Amino acid sequence: MLDQLSKGQQQFRTFFLQLIANADRRREYLSERLEQEYGTEFVACTKVLMCRFVSAVNALLPLCAVDRVS
Repeated sequence: MLDQLSKGQQQFRTFFLQLIANADRRREYLSERLEQEYGTEFVACTKVLMCRFVSAVNALLPLCAVDRVS
């Protein structure tokens, strides 16, 4: 059971890290796949929550090397 939880957690982290790192992928996922499956209201709420999540993660992470040099 613990292995399944760990695997699920890893899949979740991988999925969200890919969305955080790639704005085009994030837009495509939020605008096309979710809206078809769950509807416009769900997508609108998800976008708000996703923005809050990404902002919180960015606030916790240190600056990347490129930003520190600039």
